[in-house]
Amino acid sequence: PMAKDRRALAGEVDLLVATPGRLWDHVEHEALRPRLRGLQTLILDEGDRLLDQGFAKSIGDIVAALPRERQSLCFSATMPAGLAAVLERTLRPRHA
Repeated sequence: PMAKDRRALAGEVDLLVATPGRLWDHVEHEALRPRLRGLQTLILDEGDRLLDQGFAKSIGDIVAALPRERQSLCFSATMPAGLAAVLERTLRPRHA
């Protein structure tokens, strides 16, 4: 599946939807890292569920690889303390 993903990502990409774990796999293996420099918007959907599924570290690693100037959004049904901590590092100061 990684080879198929890489072929799909070789062309122009306007929108990329991925789980944090799969996205980090690509970033970690340098396949997407250069292309993330132009990222304009990061959307974390189901933020509380992402943490429940153990993606906190992957989210932090992905955010560290992204440009600092970007729009970041998070959608979540609840705001557990763990998610608030992740958003403090992900969103601009005083926006979490």
